[in-house]
Order: sequence, then C-alpha cells, then structure tokens
Amino acid sequence: MAEIKPFRGWRYSLAKVGKNNLREVVCAPYDVMGWEAQQRYLERNRHNIVRLELGETFPEDNSDHNRYTRAATVLQNWKEEGLLLQDSQPFYYLYEQEFTLNGRHYRRQSLMAALRLEEYSRGIVLPHERILAHTLTERLALLKAIKINLNAVFCLYDDSEGQVDYLYSIALEEPPLYQFADEWNHQHRLYPIHQPKLLALLTQAFADKKLYLADGHHRYQTALNYQAERQGSGDLGCNPVDYIMVALTAFQDAGLCITPLHRTVSGLGAAQLAKLELSLTHFFHVEEVSLADKEDHALFAAELVQHANTLTDYTGEEHHVLGMYYLRPEGTSRFLLLKLKSVESAARRMPPYSKAWQRQEVAILHSLILEGFLGLSDQSKTVDEQLGYTRHAHEALARVNNGTAQLAFLLPPTRLPDLRAVADTQEPMPPKSTYFYPKFMTGLVMRPLD
Repeated sequence: MAEIKPFRGWRYSLAKVGKNNLREVVCAPYDVMGWEAQQRYLERNRHNIVRLELGETFPEDNSDHNRYTRAATVLQNWKEEGLLLQDSQPFYYLYEQEFTLNGRHYRRQSLMAALRLEEYSRGIVLPHERILAHTLTERLALLKAIKINLNAVFCLYDDSEGQVDYLYSIALEEPPLYQFADEWNHQHRLYPIHQPKLLALLTQAFADKKLYLADGHHRYQTALNYQAERQGSGDLGCNPVDYIMVALTAFQDAGLCITPLHRTVSGLGAAQLAKLELSLTHFFHVEEVSLADKEDHALFAAELVQHANTLTDYTGEEHHVLGMYYLRPEGTSRFLLLKLKSVESAARRMPPYSKAWQRQEVAILHSLILEGFLGLSDQSKTVDEQLGYTRHAHEALARVNNGTAQLAFLLPPTRLPDLRAVADTQEPMPPKSTYFYPKFMTGLVMRPLD
C-alpha cells in the first residue's frame, strides 16, 4: 500500500531569521492567498516564502524572465546565503497545530513525509475533488523551475487502533525545531523524528494503509505530471520526483475540522435571474427568511443553513438545505432556504454516481442549480470568472451587497464520512468541496526534487 520515507528537509536558519521571527517568513498556501494577502507577505519580510510560493507578475514578463524564473533565482540565492539549510540526515517531521474555531480549542497532528507517487487507479491514494486545468499549468511551471516541494499535500488515513498516534506521542518527547504563533494566533510546532527504530516503525505502520487526499489535489496531480514528463525524457529509476511531500493526519484526530466553502455567482443575464426562482421550485421547497431584525445577517444565515442540515423528518430522512442570497431589482435583499424535495427525483438530474455522492449539498448545488439552471459546469469557459469561493459567509453576502456578485449560496460543511465514502468510489466531487481548517503554513520545511 502506501510507501513513505523520511527526507532531508530544507528549512529556514533560525540564526539568520531570528528565533522569534519565523512567523515573518512563512505564509498561507497559494490557493487561499488573494492579492492583498500576497502584498502583505511581500511587505512583511524580504525573505518571506511567498517569493517562491506566489511571486509577483509584471507586464514585461516573458518566457525567460517571469515569476517562476525569479523564484528559482531567489531560492538559489537563499541557499547560498545560508538562509535555508538542509538537515544533515533524513527525518520525519511531526507538525502540530493548536487553534480555536467557533469558540472551541483544537489540536491537530500531521506526519510530514515523502510519499511514493501512485496513480489513482491503483487505489492507494484516493482523491475526492475534481481539479481545474489552469491551476495545474501554473503549479507545473513553478515546480519545474524551483524543483522543490514548498508545501505538503494533506492526506488522511485510518488509525482506528491508535498505533500511529502512540508513535506520535513518543516523538513529542523531543524538543521542537520550531514553535511560533501565526498572525491568527494559531500555534505551530515542528518536531524532528530521527531515531532509527521510530522511523522504521512509522514506515511500517503506513505500509498497509490507503491514503485519502484531503487538500492538495492540484499539487498531487502536478507531481504526477512532472514525474511523467521526467520519465518521458529518459529520467528513469528511483528518483526524488517519484515522491511528494505529504502531511498525514488520522481520520480519528480530534483536531480534524471541515468548514463550509460558500459560492458566489456573477455575470448572469437578466433572463437567467428572472427564471431562476421559478426553476428552483421544481426540486426545492423555497422558504424566505427575513434577516432584517438579525444583528449579524451573515452569521445567522450561515448557522441556519448548517442547523437545517442536521435535522431529519419523522421518517428519519435527512434534510438537504442550501441558502441563497440576492438583491431584488429595487435593491432590497432576499434570503431563501432551499430544501430539497426528493433525493430520488434530484438523482435523475445528477451524474449517475453513488448515493454518498448525490447526498452532498455541494453536489446538489453544482448539479441542479449551477450547471442545470445556470449553465455553469465545472469545465465551462466562463466558470472561473463567474464562480467565486469563500469560507466566510460575511464575505459571500458582502459581494452581493457591493455588486461584485449577483448570487450567494451558503453551504454546510462536507461530512467526513461522506468524503471517505466518495473517495472510495473514486467519484470526483466539484472543485473546492472541502476546506480543512486551518491550512498548513508554507515554509516550515521543504523537500528537494534534485
């Protein structure tokens, strides 16, 4: 099954950066970094890892001089300056995060390792989301330029007997390499695992496990594409490009949190909007809910949607409920709860996938409304311009209120057992169906490909 091994990571030198300044040089992953965040990281520290992860673009860029070639130059300079140092021996790295979400305190543990790349058809590494072609192009260009894994692909595994968790407890007896609080006051600790016996036990523990991609589908597919490209040029045999850096977390980890990713839609014609509400009644019971007397409109709406999806009717049948927010032509707001009438009738208009796939609220939204009523399939030419994502309900409603979007759809979080069931069938859910909170910080440790 899964083959993992330790690796000699490249890390920031605390002597160069400063023991208390590590938070100044790490950044959030590229896929949750907007322009403002990118600029904030660029201004924060001239050695921030964002210069590799998501460098700036300029009008004069060309095939010889661009953000990817600049990233390669910066990386080489940082190595030569001693700002980045490679560990003298292969480690596994235990990454521990502590954070607060919705008033509750959590701790999540992840093992950072090198994982042998496997085609999905082998059933060893299982995806759950559909990927976007343009993102693959950008990630491959960067990987070919810098030849290093900047951040880990997030994978889940089963540890129902607690074997791996016990091994983690041994690793925590070592002092951490890094310990700091980020800008959101999340605590990050990175522990080295170097004892030969413990390394061997961890390697053996994963040898009989399947891994489920939780986050990083584009990075994993990019690695497969890069591997194929290198092999096509005659680069065969045991090679660093046959592996990818991963962070492995157990399904049983109490710090595993999934939050919703809401959708916003723009670029719709007047005719589409006019007929949408009537179309919705074919599949949904539509209930208007007033937000006028609510102190926090967005919070109330999001919590209402999440609560509605925890209910069952007198037969034990689950409710599948979406929230839709928009402005009337005269400018007043309207919030609708869309309760699916019948799973069976909806299934006839959805892809012929498993019940686990068809019961996902995000799949219901994409299949019936975004694609079925609005013509926004995941592969349509305009989908990237018209469809937006945010995990913040306030942001979703604000986009409608300020005119940058016409519709906001509020979703509940994807259920972890459903994610696992869908992955087992290898039926891809819509892009960005899950958001595991918090993301891993980029820049703690990097894995070389040469």
